Amino acid sequence: MVAERDLTPAEAVDYHAVDVAGHTQKAWSSKRDLDGHQSVGRNVREARKKLKEPRNIIGTVVVDPDDVIEALRFNGRPPEYKNQRSAAIRISTPFENESGTSIFYTEEGNYDPPETNPKPIHINPRVFVDENVVDQPIAADERARAKDVLDEPTEEEIEEFVDMSFEVWESEVRNRLKTEADINDSERQHGGPHMVEVITSSEP
Repeated sequence: MVAERDLTPAEAVDYHAVDVAGHTQKAWSSKRDLDGHQSVGRNVREARKKLKEPRNIIGTVVVDPDDVIEALRFNGRPPEYKNQRSAAIRISTPFENESGTSIFYTEEGNYDPPETNPKPIHINPRVFVDENVVDQPIAADERARAKDVLDEPTEEEIEEFVDMSFEVWESEVRNRLKTEADINDSERQHGGPHMVEVITSSEP
């Protein structure tokens, strides 16, 4: 429970003693030589809350670097090209200790049906990338920079310059993908941190 559900050792022990073994909170606190049973009760409540949340079973996520790059590129486009859509890294149900991911395009006002329980997890792709990665290029800015640094460039040379800027950034992203990430560190999620191991894979 400690490893897979993010319980503290005290929460796991107190939960097991009270809800599994059947001790009363008062009796168990006495066995633990505690003055009162408030701390046991608090640990049991926290454990119940964490165990009830299906996503807490997730300990490892498998992420395709191409999905992260595509999602970041999509979200980095000018607003007029987004059509009020954004890209996320999605963990679909059923959740498992090692869960795969996919890229998913969300739309404002487009929600999962109320009866969907548990709901898929949508994560901002930025949480998988080190904060020190180079800034994501903006195509319009790179075109302007190409005209400044190149001598009367042709349209083809400008496009090559822009492509090269994105290739450098993509390489940087691949080299700076995290091995651990907080899947709750996103405006799409709520609740405390939930750190998971991150494995990168290009396989479906």
